[in-house]
Amino acid sequence: MPSYDANGDLMGFRFTIENNVSDELLEMFDEIKEWQHSYLQEVAQEVADTASNLAPSRTGRLQNSIYYVEADPDNMAPAERIAETRTEYKIGTDVYYGRWMEFGWVDQYGNYHSPFPFLRPALYSVTNKINKDAVNRELSKFLRSKLDQRNGRRA
Repeated sequence: MPSYDANGDLMGFRFTIENNVSDELLEMFDEIKEWQHSYLQEVAQEVADTASNLAPSRTGRLQNSIYYVEADPDNMAPAERIAETRTEYKIGTDVYYGRWMEFGWVDQYGNYHSPFPFLRPALYSVTNKINKDAVNRELSKFLRSKLDQRNGRRA
């Protein structure tokens, strides 16, 4: 049976635990998101640079048109926008004949023109950096260094 004090209030203990861990975890999560963004931006830059170097060049227009840009969150699925767990980059060219160079084409006379791929080989060149194991490895290094910093150890 519960016991009551003289005022009729339920007697018991009140205690508070200061929850610094949650704040530190939220801060760490923000740092992880920043790391993810910068890591993928570096990879996207590398793909764009490699594609530019591989692109066929007569005038340099195609080479100079290759870009990378972070995808617009408004074009993502609602679940991805809400969770904010996805960082996506688009890498490409706005030159109209870029796709013809990448995949080949047939002209108006029925002659087939071989492709000169530049985007796909550029992407293949970084697959070792964007596969799940590689990203987890890099993230683990980042987290270890952050934890060492927080614990006063040298990285």
